[in-house]
This record gives sequence, C-alpha cells and structure tokens, in this order.
Amino acid sequence: MLIPVSEPQLRTVVCLLLALRVSRRRICARAVVTRVGQQAACWACGPPCAGRDGSAESIVVTIRELESGDRKAWLELRSALWPGCTSEGEITEMHQYFSVGGALVTFLAADGDGILAGFIEASLRPAAEGCRTRPVAYIEGVYVAPALRRRGIARQLVAAVEKWAASHGCSEVASDCLAANAESIRFHQSVGFDIAKELIHFRREIPSPA
Repeated sequence: MLIPVSEPQLRTVVCLLLALRVSRRRICARAVVTRVGQQAACWACGPPCAGRDGSAESIVVTIRELESGDRKAWLELRSALWPGCTSEGEITEMHQYFSVGGALVTFLAADGDGILAGFIEASLRPAAEGCRTRPVAYIEGVYVAPALRRRGIARQLVAAVEKWAASHGCSEVASDCLAANAESIRFHQSVGFDIAKELIHFRREIPSPA
C-alpha cells in the first residue's frame, strides 16, 4: 500500500539520505583563531537544503558525548573530515582516545533516528597561540554532513566543547584553519572567534652528505 507523502516530508527524507553519504572533504586548517568566554576547524558550512521559502529547514539533533559503540560511524565521519589519513591511522587514534582519559573529548550530533549528523573533537593543551590563559581547550576538528549544514548544528557542537572546557578550568577555546580557507574563517567568526595570530611555516631539506 502506498502512503501519501507531502513535499516537505519528501525533502526531509532526501536530506537525511544525503547525510549518510559523507563527503570526502577536509575541514581543519592553519591560521590560529581564538575566542574567549562566548558561545570551530570546519566543514560545517555549505549550502543548506532549502525549504519552500528558500530558507534552511530546521532539524532537531541531540548533542551527546562519544560512546564506545559509536566507533564505526565515528570512523566514517573522521574519514570524511581527514580523507588523507589511512583507516589504520584513524583506528589507532581512536583506540588512543579511549585510553587517554579526560584530556580529549568528542561530541556527536545525532538526529531523531540516532543517525550521526556531525561531530567535534577537542583537547586540552597547555598553551595555544594568541591565548592568554592556561590550559586551553583546542578544537581539533568539526564536521557536519553536507546536507545538514547551516542549521546551527556546528554551533551546538562548539557550545558543548565550551561547557566541557569550562568544567576543566579553561576560560579560552582555540582552533585553527588554513589562511586560504575563507569559508572556515567565516564560520569561526560567525560563532565568536577572533583571529589571534597568523603564522607562516617554513621547511628545508637537509642536504645528503657528499
């Protein structure tokens, strides 16, 4: 028997299906950005799935901390954020995550069906460029599935990290992105980050002995 489905419901189903096809793009980058006491690395920006009036349709998500049973879905999201990393390397880092303790945290955004729409990883660092206090909570990466971007999900993930950071005695949160990643810079600034310092990295190969 066919069940009638309205156009808005159909669009919502399509968005959720697209969210499962995790994009193979990297989020994070390298010009240091910090924020102090407000409500970031990102592929959290992108064109939304528009509603009838052209605005982004809202979606209800639950922000929760990573659990051991999330490993498979977490690996898929991490591979989308950092496609240059091997699966073996990702799995090694994931095992280390569960053995390190309170210095690392990962929050997930799950929709009403429990499907993961995004994640954020952060760590406690003894210091960070441009920050005035220690320790500093550092956002290592944040990702939202392409079909669900511009819905406020990344902002909620950043807020979860801030709450975690405050509970560990931090008063600043820092992040970074490549200087050429204008989209990531716009995202950071939209959630309250300021550019603290810009760095240029150099390298030189050591000549082989004659």
